[in-house]
Amino acid sequence: MKNHIKKIALMTFIFVSIVAFGQDKIYLTNGQVIKVKITEVGKSDIEYKKFENLDGPDYFVPKNEVKKIIYVNGAEEVFQSTSQSSAIDKTENATTSLSTKEIFTANDFAFYGLDFSNFSLIEEKRLKEADEIKNKYYPAWNKFIESNVGVEKLKKWFAKAEVVYNPDPVANINTMASTNKTVVANKYGCNIDSMPVLISKSVSQYAKGGTNCKIGFVINVQYFDKTSGETSAYCTFFDTETNAIISSKRVLVKKVDGHGLTDYWGNSLIYIIKDYVDNIYRKGYL
Repeated sequence: MKNHIKKIALMTFIFVSIVAFGQDKIYLTNGQVIKVKITEVGKSDIEYKKFENLDGPDYFVPKNEVKKIIYVNGAEEVFQSTSQSSAIDKTENATTSLSTKEIFTANDFAFYGLDFSNFSLIEEKRLKEADEIKNKYYPAWNKFIESNVGVEKLKKWFAKAEVVYNPDPVANINTMASTNKTVVANKYGCNIDSMPVLISKSVSQYAKGGTNCKIGFVINVQYFDKTSGETSAYCTFFDTETNAIISSKRVLVKKVDGHGLTDYWGNSLIYIIKDYVDNIYRKGYL
């Protein structure tokens, strides 16, 4: 009987410990509360693991979308409520009447492809290959996504009646991209904290036209890190009439596959889109 009571007490202790571990709470500005294990509070993003999957991938939420954090020990951290996205829109003189609600209710959107205008390949041995990465692989990775994902899969994944492929504006932006940070030796050479502003600036330069869809969708690729196998990108919805950002979320995956630069990193970008659809879009975290 005593052994039985000890077992119950031990199981209760383990259960309480598991529940307590990692239950930091992030209070978003949209009223949502998510239970997480926070791993880092950076300058512009908060990195965390989902409470129900502590061994899973890292997730990020921009600090401008966070009202406060209540840590597991009861400590509270309050963040400035000013919306960074609003500040960006004002800076770029781009505004929109569209909200994230329209992203879900719209029957269609235009897919613009992969924007590499603020991209870095983190691989020291390729430091002299910046021109080749830009001129050969930017188009190759876009072609890879067009061939292996395409509008039919996007329609299914996003549950849309129609997805229109409109690659020309981004292809033009990629052609004009600077090679200053195209290949770097480490993450310190990347655009880490300034990406939201850079994305807004890049999208503001997309040529208008070519689609009747009100909403555009683009993948702003941030970096490929050969050492860690990380791929970081922002999945961005924007107003095609004004080029103002409606929603832009960072996704990071540590999953690569294939041989050669095109397939190796192309497959990681497919994982980026799938992760975004499964863990952000379908859960309404825009």
